[in-house]
Amino acid sequence: MKHFYYVLFVIVFLSISCQRNKDFNILFENLSDNRICIGWDVSYPVDSLNVIAKIMDPINPCFEINPHSQENIWQGVGKKLSWYYIFNLSKSNYNGYVSFTIMDKEIKNCGDLEKVQKEYIVLARYDLTIADIEDLGWRLTYPPSPELNKRSIWIKPKS
Repeated sequence: MKHFYYVLFVIVFLSISCQRNKDFNILFENLSDNRICIGWDVSYPVDSLNVIAKIMDPINPCFEINPHSQENIWQGVGKKLSWYYIFNLSKSNYNGYVSFTIMDKEIKNCGDLEKVQKEYIVLARYDLTIADIEDLGWRLTYPPSPELNKRSIWIKPKS
């Protein structure tokens, strides 16, 4: 009988862990040749430049992803809130969108926040709802996948 309870405990623990991981992480895949930084904010469209300031802040670590690799991103250093909470916060205070800003790591290191904001030197911005994230299977890519291209995104025009 003890064996039965042990197995039941393990099954329950694993199923809770799998669900918890989905709540806490969005898999972001960098398919480009550049090292990128990812930042996010719920204030769009009120202050869409706020996230750029956060990324550029040398004290604030952004999510850095090497070329042709992937990382799990979650909603803040030291905070263990689910992405559902973050999207619901956006829905109640703004318009239900979370903005993900993608910037080249070299731009972050340049330190010229004013120039970056004025010229909007970012690679892309994805404005997504919880339904978008769920439809995408909790996976984002840069450059955007065809599925992501159907969403509300902005991509830096090729020069």
